[in-house]
Formats: sequence, structure tokens, C-alpha cells
Amino acid sequence: MASLEHIGIAVRNADTATRLYDLLLGLIPYKVEEVESESVVTYFLDAGGTKLEFLSSDDPESAIGRFLGRHGPGLHHIAFEVEDLQDACVRAVEAGIRVLGDGPSTGADGKNVVFLHPKDTHGVLIEFCKAARPLWRKVEFSHSTGAKRYFTAGSAGNPVLLIVNSQFKSGLGQLIPKLESAFHVFGIESASDFPIVPEMIRSETQHASDIIYLLTTQQQATSVASVMRDPETSLSVAASIVVCGASAVVSAFADLPNLLIASTEQPPGASAYEGLPVAILPHPVSSDESTFLDWLLLVLKGYFRSTLTNP
Repeated sequence: MASLEHIGIAVRNADTATRLYDLLLGLIPYKVEEVESESVVTYFLDAGGTKLEFLSSDDPESAIGRFLGRHGPGLHHIAFEVEDLQDACVRAVEAGIRVLGDGPSTGADGKNVVFLHPKDTHGVLIEFCKAARPLWRKVEFSHSTGAKRYFTAGSAGNPVLLIVNSQFKSGLGQLIPKLESAFHVFGIESASDFPIVPEMIRSETQHASDIIYLLTTQQQATSVASVMRDPETSLSVAASIVVCGASAVVSAFADLPNLLIASTEQPPGASAYEGLPVAILPHPVSSDESTFLDWLLLVLKGYFRSTLTNP
């Protein structure tokens, strides 16, 4: 079944356009990406149930440059995520609708895309898109305790953001495409793998000392606190901890300088955390899950962008 994936807007100056949406709606880009083959720079904003894609180009002969020359800034296309891109193209052709270009090509945001001629679709340029790659890259890891595996996304040159895969059941997986532009997102299958996380990460990157642990349950928080206090492990006590949800806040973390509490309410025993940053997020029950995830994304990227670049 197709679903609305994003709305594309052509602009002459993407920085100016995105600042306006920040002013009006509090929406800021979570990803900026250049598609060299199309001479276009794309800015993605999360608008809750869908995304906005701002497209700009310095090349007047590019597709976006020509569009701006003829029409000026404005709505460029509407994109739908489809289950089978080739099948969607066949159905369009059978319906007498022209497919632009030579079929599917590589687009922005990890998608393969194809466009339909707007003269055949009531004046609207329609894009069909499909993820070109899986959310995670799965890696098998050999360890003395047995065979393990972990999952990665994003550049290995970015700070490591660690997530336990079970967290995706709560919707946290929606953040991965947005976080991978700023973090090397690293997933483990179980909290029991926390003691060997530095070894796993060192097999991928030299940033094992910059691990940010995103914890959402009491069990995960307790496991990490225990590992951090074990002198036999190589887990640095200087690692950054994000505890999301008041129930996951434990006193064992109160002495850590890099603790960030992203809670839906003031954590109990708040005096113990005096001087530590506490971000109060809207609760999913009183708003909705996407709003909660959007706020968490802003906290993660905003807080760690400043702390990791300005130690």
C-alpha cells in the first residue's frame, strides 16, 4: 500500500526558506544532502506524519534550476513510498501515464525514485520512491563469550549513539534516518551485550570513547551503571548517558558529568541531579509518539552537537 512520503518544495535559497519554517512552526532540517547527479541540494524537515523536502540548485540548467526559472519557488512534487517501485512503474505505463527519464534512479535520503509526467497526472509531478538500502547494516562479531552481532547506520566518523534494538518496538527506530546524519548509530540486540560494546565499536571506528548511551528502561540503565562501575570492563565512566523517561533515572548516574536526562516529567529526587541538564519532553500519551520522537531528536542533536564540539 502506498503512503505519502514527502512533499517537495523548490526554493531559491534553502537556508532562508528553512529559517521561515523554524520561525513559523519550529521545524528545523534533520538532514542536508547533495545529489550531485542532479545538481541539487536537499533539506529534509520532519512535519509529523510526513516530511518536507526543500530543493535548491545553483545550476540554472538542472531540473530544479529550470523549474525555478519557469515557475519560481513553490510546490515541486508529491512523493509516495511504494512497496515495489518497478511494479508501480508498470501500472503507471499500463494506465497511459508517462514515466520520466529511463526509469528508477538514485535520489536523496537513501531512496530510489521515479517521476511521472505532470501532464498525465492533473498537473502534479508525482514521485514514487522506495528505500534503496536497509535501515541497518548487520555485522557478525566473534567474541570469547560466543557469536554476537550488531547493527550500524551512519558515518563511522561521527560520535557513536548506542541503542538497544528492542527499543524499536516503541517506535524509536523512526529516528534512525534522522540521527544518522549527525551520529554513528550503533545497535545491540540485548542489554547483556553492554560489557563488550567498546570492543564491538572499536572494530568499526576509533570513537569508542565518545559513546552516547540512549537508555529507555530501568533495566538498561541499571545494566550500564553496573558495567561502568566494574573495573574489569573497558567502558569509560566519561561516556555520555541519555536516560529517556523518568522511570529510567537511577541514582547511580548522578555523579556522571555527561548525564542528560530526557524525561517526560521532572525526575524523582531531582535535587540529586542539580547542575545536570534535564530536558522535559511532551509525553506521547498527552501528545503523540511522533511529537515525542521529534523533541528527543532535537535534544540529542542540539545537546551533543555543542558538548562534543566544545569540550
